[in-house]
Amino acid sequence: MDRTKCSLSDSELIEKVQDELSKMCQTGGKSFTMRIPAKVNEDTDLLISEMVARFKELSVKTVNLDAVVREKIAEIMDSMINGDNGHGQTHIIRVSALEEAKEKLIEEYYGV
Repeated sequence: MDRTKCSLSDSELIEKVQDELSKMCQTGGKSFTMRIPAKVNEDTDLLISEMVARFKELSVKTVNLDAVVREKIAEIMDSMINGDNGHGQTHIIRVSALEEAKEKLIEEYYGV
């Protein structure tokens, strides 16, 4: 086990940080810990730092996913508006239908 990297799962980390915040509120901050040598899965400062790092990473993934979805929607719109359906007819679709498809894709990706 790497002693310099948090090995907690996301759910374990959330529970630990919630517990630590609760303890800090109950003790007026006296339960806050920073050990030397550090205990990455126990020290309050490192737990909170890990949560922030994971949140930042998730935020970047969200922005990237949004960009990919927007690009795919633009490609679909372009092919359907300017494309041919094989019968000499141009496809025209509602933009709202594409937005609905985007929302469904995001829900499936995040399990929301």
